[in-house]
Amino acid sequence: MADTSLKRKRHCGSWNVKVSDIARNTFNPIRSIVDGMRLTPNPSKPMIALSIGYEQARQAVADYSSSETSHVDAKDVVLTSGCSGALDLCITCLANPGQNILIPCPGFSIYKTLAESIGVKPERSWEIDLNYLESLIDDNTAAIIVNSPSNPCGSVYSRKHLQDILRVAEMHKVPIIADEIYEHFVFSGTEYHSLASLTDTVPVLSCSGLTKRFLVPGWRLGWIVINDRNNIFQEECFDYPNFFRVVLTVPQEKLNEACERIAEFCERHYQETMESNGHQVHNEGFEENWTE
Repeated sequence: MADTSLKRKRHCGSWNVKVSDIARNTFNPIRSIVDGMRLTPNPSKPMIALSIGYEQARQAVADYSSSETSHVDAKDVVLTSGCSGALDLCITCLANPGQNILIPCPGFSIYKTLAESIGVKPERSWEIDLNYLESLIDDNTAAIIVNSPSNPCGSVYSRKHLQDILRVAEMHKVPIIADEIYEHFVFSGTEYHSLASLTDTVPVLSCSGLTKRFLVPGWRLGWIVINDRNNIFQEECFDYPNFFRVVLTVPQEKLNEACERIAEFCERHYQETMESNGHQVHNEGFEENWTE
């Protein structure tokens, strides 16, 4: 059991979720160049973002994750390398060295592995002793991890128990990382509830993927669904200035249209001049018109 005698009582007021130093200091020079450009796109054509891929996949995850009480858009989805990659990104974005996150015990061992790798101390609680959970929360608590259905014990939290957990998170203004990789994967007579469907105040980062319910363990595709109806993560976490993600591809129809636009541009502006050493391209005007 953790020693709570030296813990600093958490000051509960408004939500104040801060981005981690690791996330703030992450720098990608390519993204810096692109983000720093001051361009005016052609107003008669929708801009094609060739640096952002798989919008259809993100929309599919958004549709799958939406419920009657929690609507999700494609922009709320971050694709990752499996659910473990999603958990890694969430913990890294939220927690600084010296802070702590609250993890279930027994629980998936990777929570401790990911936290300790960046100098974050895991605090442990049972399934879930709410009084003990609340006693562990202090000024250094960055997040609570909730895993239901649970790995490894297989327990599925009831709607009431999840609501009780959310009440504690709301009271102490602590965001939740929900490991829901086994979502809907429950025995008959047991009902699964996603955390995000039960709250409109607590920010929840829901992590899942294809490997378990959809039985495709060879596909390292996971995702984070950002459930943040009150923009608590705005200017923080997944919207920080130096954030970047790995791009795989863009939809083929967008790629085709982009190539057609490039070809049309080149045909309009391409000129040849005859010189003794052969043809040379005269390309004046490309720089000022390249947004076409």
